[in-house]
Amino acid sequence: MHDITRLLFVKVSNIKRYKEKTFEFSCVNSQNVVKYSLDNDVFALSDNFYVNKLISILGTNASGKTTTIEMLKFICLVFLCNRNLNNIEINKFLKTIYIDSPIEVDLFYTKDKKVYHLESRIIKDDEDEEFYFVNEIIFERSLNTAVNKSNYRDSDTYSKVMERLTLNNEMKAFLELDKSISWITIGNKDQSIIDFYDDNDSIRLHTLDTSVEIIQYFDKSIEYVKNVSVENSRKSLYLLKFYSSNKAMELTYSELWTILSSGTRKGLLMFNYIISILRSGGYFVVDEIENHFHKSIIIDIIRLFRSKDTNPNAATLIFSTHYSEIVDVLDRNDSIYIANKEQKSCDLSLVNLSKLQKRTDIKKSEWYLNDAGKVGTTISYDAYMRLHKSIVKMFSKNRNQNSKIEE
Repeated sequence: MHDITRLLFVKVSNIKRYKEKTFEFSCVNSQNVVKYSLDNDVFALSDNFYVNKLISILGTNASGKTTTIEMLKFICLVFLCNRNLNNIEINKFLKTIYIDSPIEVDLFYTKDKKVYHLESRIIKDDEDEEFYFVNEIIFERSLNTAVNKSNYRDSDTYSKVMERLTLNNEMKAFLELDKSISWITIGNKDQSIIDFYDDNDSIRLHTLDTSVEIIQYFDKSIEYVKNVSVENSRKSLYLLKFYSSNKAMELTYSELWTILSSGTRKGLLMFNYIISILRSGGYFVVDEIENHFHKSIIIDIIRLFRSKDTNPNAATLIFSTHYSEIVDVLDRNDSIYIANKEQKSCDLSLVNLSKLQKRTDIKKSEWYLNDAGKVGTTISYDAYMRLHKSIVKMFSKNRNQNSKIEE
């Protein structure tokens, strides 16, 4: 298994939207690991140090799930994939969380048998509306058997490697002001370790894997789809054959895409992402996964990431969902985050389920629907009754108006 960069923990401070102006997210196990989990749910970085391969963000509408996905996107793209702060999408997101004081990022990650700790400070230039790094410091320690979930962030175990402000002039001239120095420890080869599902990914749509197994998983009436090259032409043609037909149809890409069902098209695109990530051992992030597929397909996707046979490089699936039934298939409480928005302040919070529910023998969906309301994470009965009364009042008013008209 090749040694890719793995996210351990991140804390982002001095930001809007989150409670106490702070966002925290961890991939490291907080609960004990038994053999079953080791075989299915976690990946061992060392003998006593593990990361979850499956992480879910569960919450109601407007609870901060998408904002959490966007935050992870910013962290992973900038610090693990060498993207610029002023990439259009990243710059736009940063403007939504910036509060006129430096954003502080505290990041832990692994690479090449080392654990790195990056401290980073980011500011916005009010004139050009762009973001820059004020300073960054990288510390490191060896990833050995002494490292575990309790001590991997202990500052006295790290040694300082470099500081942005003290780099030599040659290095400073080469380094862009809106690029992190983390690439010095990671390199450029890991830029594809993370992918974010996009229904409108036009590049992938033209390079889809049309293997029989994937096609038939989504549409059992199709016998095969084959890509055929056309001599002296850049165009690709496809042969599509249904079991009900004696002859295959010769189609252009757009014609094929019109004939395939919406679900099959989404499935081909999704599995293009999944297979790529399973090969690389990277991260696949999907916002509101139930918007794309039936529950049974989502469970199958989770199984692909869980199995060592289909996930030999320990790729990680991170997804958000409204539906608590989906997370019932996740065995570990520490692999589930509960997203919530405070009613009065509108501040977002993200709490690991292991801090709210210690027992693992209780169905997570039942706990979420029955008990999560006590900490404000489900739609309350009072809110429903206010809605109920409002609708009753509306219809009552309409009936009174109609009665007056008839008179």
